[in-house]
Formats: sequence, C-alpha cells, structure tokens
Amino acid sequence: MKRLRMVVAMAVALAALTASVSAASRDDGSWFASSGIEESVSENFEMWTMMADPKTKKEVREVCIPVSFTFDGESPAFTEGYKQVRATFSYGTDVAEGKYVCMGWFSAFDRYTGLSFESAGAERLGVSVSYEWSSEKKLRSSVTVVVTCPADYDGTMFYCGYEDLAINAAWHQLDPANKSYRIDELPYFGWHGDRYYFFSGSPR
Repeated sequence: MKRLRMVVAMAVALAALTASVSAASRDDGSWFASSGIEESVSENFEMWTMMADPKTKKEVREVCIPVSFTFDGESPAFTEGYKQVRATFSYGTDVAEGKYVCMGWFSAFDRYTGLSFESAGAERLGVSVSYEWSSEKKLRSSVTVVVTCPADYDGTMFYCGYEDLAINAAWHQLDPANKSYRIDELPYFGWHGDRYYFFSGSPR
C-alpha cells in the first residue's frame, strides 16, 4: 500500500511539473500570452459580421465573409528613429449584393500590455495607428492598418473581428482620445464569442 501511495504521489508531482513547464514555455511574459488568447493560425479565414445599409443606417443581417490577412512588412517612417508596420485585411464583398456594407472592426494593440493603439495610452509608447481603405464597386474591399512606432519596438499585434451597430454605438460612448484602454476593455472585443482574430506584426 505504501509503495502504491508513493507511485501515485510521484505521478501527481510529475504531472504538475510537466504542466508548469508547458505553461512557462507558452508564456513569453506578455499580456497576450497570459490572457489565454491565441494568435490565429490561418491567414485565410471566414469572419461573421453584420451587413448594413449605408443609406438607412440600419442592419440587414449577419453574414459570413471570406477574409485574408497579409503582413506587408516594415519600412522607415518619415520621422527619424521610427518605422511603419503594415498589415492588410482583404475581404469579399459579393455577399453585400452591391449596395450594402459589410461591417468589421480592424485595429492594432500592444502585445506586452494589451493597450489599444486607438486609445490615449499609445502616445506614451510613441505609437500611433492609421487606416488606408480601398474600395471595389463602391464597397470597401480591404483595409491596411498602419502602425507608426519606434524603430526598436516589436510589440505590434493586429486585430479584426465582428462589428454591428450596437458595438459601434458603445465605442462612441468611450473617450479613447483622453483615456487608455486595453483591447479586452473595448466593446468590440469578444462581444460575439470567438468572432475575432489576432495576428503578429512581425514576419512568420
């Protein structure tokens, strides 16, 4: 009996040690790693979001659209000592039937703290984010998210996910120009379960 108890105790201890080592190997000390969120594996995926009528500003229905992510790389910024990190999300517009808009939230945040680059705290990191939209048949077909940051900064994460009018309205109740927000404190994060995707701002 004592021998059996000893074997069981050793097995439990070994399992705990293995779990600890495994967790440590997954944790790079960043908010992103410790949050339990995982980077999206496929750069081509389908995303559920809302389709809206731009004329009436009313929702039409939920749709599932094909989206592709492309990391466009880094380039020197106009300001010395800074760079631009760019990524493009392209998505199908056929489902919009030529007159509706497929909504969708696209953004970027800091891997190490979760800080949204759309909020005031990004200034402390010397980081800003901008967007370049392109259209096809008067419909948005892609968006390039551009992060301007110090040349030695390596914490950019890109985001895209579900959006509807309620999320949009909730966003406008916030004060990102004067307050700092982590991405998981914003209305578009996790509003509809797992309908959001994350990509690293560095080559794979």
